[in-house]
Amino acid sequence: MDITAFAPYASFIPDFPAFCTALQAPRTCCLRVNTLRTTPEVVQALLIAQGYDVMSSPLAPKLLLVDHLSHPGRLREALLGYYHPQAFTSALAARSWRRSLVNWSAISVPRLAVKRRIWRS
Repeated sequence: MDITAFAPYASFIPDFPAFCTALQAPRTCCLRVNTLRTTPEVVQALLIAQGYDVMSSPLAPKLLLVDHLSHPGRLREALLGYYHPQAFTSALAARSWRRSLVNWSAISVPRLAVKRRIWRS
């Protein structure tokens, strides 16, 4: 990666050399397990058997974090549909809409009215 493109930002990025070093470090890959086909434990065991460092995500049980997996779509497990790569930030946005996290009593519009509007649109 050419870090000279970030040189104009050096004046307002604290510890710019550390920022450039972080850009060159390999990123952790986030995988969402397709639980219709397998379980996170099975996928984790398969990836560990291939030499990858895999850990469960503290965010959701279906997410696995894998170090040094540069091309996750090339593995047999991906071709079998056991998982698909997903940006960790996308998983964060999806989690915020989980029903258990929504305080329905704080919403002034009745749920039934909201459902009717959704179905009509």
